[in-house]
Amino acid sequence: ITIYDKNGEIKGYSPITVSNGNTTSVSGSNITLDQNTEEVVMPVTEITEGSMNIGNIKLMEKNNPYYQGTLAYQIIHNAQFVTDEEKELNYAEFRKTPLTIPAQETNKLEYETYGTESSSNTNITITPAQQGYWWTYSTSYTIDKETGNYSLVSPQKCKYSDDNCIRDLISNGEEVYIYPNNNVSNANDFTNSNNALKTSSGKYNIYKIIETPEVSENNITLVTHQISNIPYSVENILSIAEDDYGKSYYYRGNVKNNYLNFNNMCWRIVRIEGDSSIKLILEDKNSECNNDLYTGDYVIAEHINYGYTASVTNTSGQTKEVGGVADYTNALTLSNNSLKNKINEWYLSKNFDETKLKNDIWCLGNLTDIYGYFNGVKSNDNRYNMIYDNGKFAYEAKVRVEGLRITPYATYKCNYGINETFNSFVATLTTDDVIYAGAKNGTYNRSIYLINNKNKKILLLTLKEYAGGFDREFTYNGNIGMIDVNWIQDNTVARPSIVLIPNIPITGGNGSLEHPYEVE
Repeated sequence: ITIYDKNGEIKGYSPITVSNGNTTSVSGSNITLDQNTEEVVMPVTEITEGSMNIGNIKLMEKNNPYYQGTLAYQIIHNAQFVTDEEKELNYAEFRKTPLTIPAQETNKLEYETYGTESSSNTNITITPAQQGYWWTYSTSYTIDKETGNYSLVSPQKCKYSDDNCIRDLISNGEEVYIYPNNNVSNANDFTNSNNALKTSSGKYNIYKIIETPEVSENNITLVTHQISNIPYSVENILSIAEDDYGKSYYYRGNVKNNYLNFNNMCWRIVRIEGDSSIKLILEDKNSECNNDLYTGDYVIAEHINYGYTASVTNTSGQTKEVGGVADYTNALTLSNNSLKNKINEWYLSKNFDETKLKNDIWCLGNLTDIYGYFNGVKSNDNRYNMIYDNGKFAYEAKVRVEGLRITPYATYKCNYGINETFNSFVATLTTDDVIYAGAKNGTYNRSIYLINNKNKKILLLTLKEYAGGFDREFTYNGNIGMIDVNWIQDNTVARPSIVLIPNIPITGGNGSLEHPYEVE
């Protein structure tokens, strides 16, 4: 018999012998778990014996959310016993302690030492004067695997107008690389007017020269391809954090084995909640994960926000829905709330089997100034005890996630404060869900499983502040992987999240895109 604790960790094993067809004689011992080696310790002394009805054992298994037939068990099992080959494919391994600190760092990244060449042209305009400037170039480069910075190998310098320089190297079939000072706009970013090499410190861009026009008395156009240095994740884990139910197992990094088919759609598993229910985020609304028609399109609504629904016209003449934080309480009841109304409308149209879904508690975040960031100053009407300063209301998450006065941290716990939760079968992820997955406020991270190159801002469940007459929400950019803030922009979208019930049986799959998990 495999012995688990209530959080799903294996605590030991007990040998059994079947005495007849109905009962077992259970021989065990004082089973413990060595906290250093994590090996089961079974002393040969203090042996106890007893009997148990097999029907009771089966009932115990059915009620244990981590018995072998459940999705929760299989998720943990797969992460514990990942093979070396699967690690190379960025599958998840099990770690109790992550390699990086959520909210303070992105998931641990590394870069390939050689980048990927773009197929798109980047044109650089060179004036007659700039043709006589000094250019720093090299025929090869390296990328620092820790920082992603480029360095030209043995860089040289010459004038573009010189013979035996850049133009002749290209003509002779050599690869020639240059890097800019800042953004690429014209040759000023690549050249020095004095006789000096450009240094390589902090360079995040590098360009390969494709075409080199002859020197001219007029402007000429240099054609280049950018070399990208997109990182890969070396932290693809299933780690542990506490939530309001107990011990939660969450995925972090560019995980490749958290795909799941449910209700004819493709989902990604975000975490096992403390009661063994499974939180999902929509990956593809059009097909199942292993379908040839997989598109990775999770957008079910655009132009959405919190608060009451009103219309304003911006300076471009576009009419948009905006939110007013004064009606924030209505967001809890799901009324007059663009985000929840859009998600609910989509959810009801899909005929979900609610016997398999949990009517979960969703956390909006604490509305009070628990960190004293604004020294306890509130508005005159004490509006929902929100933090108030200089015409702005702010929420606890703004102070915590942005690290104002405190060290940034993430939390799954929501058992504090007032008006911070609501029950629903569907919502969307919180800012903390995204942080634990590997994102960080204000930081690019394209190596995270929530990325699928949709250049949209996904509205998160956690509010940030009220300023300028409108609410500002935390968002997550599905293309660059950055937690940001939204001013009710055109590209703000909804990405639904649901929670499967505890004990839901698994019927197949290993979590990969080709063989996603399947549940009853």
